[in-house]
Amino acid sequence: MVNADGWLPTLAEKAENERQRADKLAEYLRSLGVDPDTVIN
Repeated sequence: MVNADGWLPTLAEKAENERQRADKLAEYLRSLGVDPDTVIN
């Protein structure tokens, strides 16, 4: 995956992207009435 500058993302950029993805998923689950902190595998 290439970032907006055409370079491979750094480890920090990858971590930030994953954090944002997790936050977005948690927000979606909350909108459905599901507490993401209590969901188990």
